[in-house]
Amino acid sequence: MYLSVVIPCMNEEESIPGLVERLAQAIKPWKDQAEIILVDDGSTDATWKAIEAAKLICPQLVGVRLSANRGHQIALTAGLEASQGDRIFMLDADLQDPPELLTDMMFMMDRGFDVVYGRRSERRGETMFKKATAHLFYRFLNAMSDVPIPQDTGDFRLVNRRSLDAVLAMPENTKLMLLAPIVKGRKGEHLHLFESLRRQGFIRARIDGLVCDLDEAPALNKKQKHDIEVVVDRFKVKADMGLRLAESFETALTLAEGLAAISYMDKDKPDQMFSAKFACSVCNYSLNELEPRLFSFNNPVGACPTCDGLGMKQFFDVDRVIQHPEASISE
Repeated sequence: MYLSVVIPCMNEEESIPGLVERLAQAIKPWKDQAEIILVDDGSTDATWKAIEAAKLICPQLVGVRLSANRGHQIALTAGLEASQGDRIFMLDADLQDPPELLTDMMFMMDRGFDVVYGRRSERRGETMFKKATAHLFYRFLNAMSDVPIPQDTGDFRLVNRRSLDAVLAMPENTKLMLLAPIVKGRKGEHLHLFESLRRQGFIRARIDGLVCDLDEAPALNKKQKHDIEVVVDRFKVKADMGLRLAESFETALTLAEGLAAISYMDKDKPDQMFSAKFACSVCNYSLNELEPRLFSFNNPVGACPTCDGLGMKQFFDVDRVIQHPEASISE
């Protein structure tokens, strides 16, 4: 297992020495299988010189220099594209997020999670305006959403590239839909759910296998079981879409409580399911949420697809119906 640490840096000349020192300690258990990637986002101070000086002390350090300030997310994307790790640890250079938590986050990922993120218990070094807007932003989202939105979470996370690699390995320009399966085989009209999704800004959903606008969602029979999957993103596979895909996957996993699905838009291929809860890190096989009905022969979800849970298969035996195949119908 190879570990990459990716950190965007903008005018962090004073922070680099302490940052590298703490990171070197944090990655000691993986020092022979790890790299630290510092991305200079067009800094106007001596950030790049500080990175070059740190490389003399820390052999695992790799510097990436952008020609101009492109913004935090572009710098992070550049670092992700340069990374070689099976797992990628992301954090900001201001050290408000402690790199020493890497060991705990690695332990969580060993249990099968695809994404492990850290949440700040307090926000230091920020203006009152930024604290107030962040406070209102998260509470506004939670007020509009029936799905809990993690508060005070940013780029401090450990990401398993299993999901990203599975998608990026597909042919260029393959048209895909990223879905969040929020209802699976449940009865009801689900009117409140549709209204909640519209308030959250979602436009489309796949309802019982058909994609439609939420504003034109069909009336559902409350006595029948239905499947509802929110269309989180639609895209063509490209080499530079890693960050967008990671953010969309995180949205889908949050919305569907740890589940996401990829659907092929122009090919007759089965959906590919991803799980943040029940995924094997060795063979990449994912399961839906484990629940009693999966193991019940009386439920369509858990019943054998061949016998429908009856334990036997009824069919016409031609040899018994036609005892003399050599004879004509009149005979």
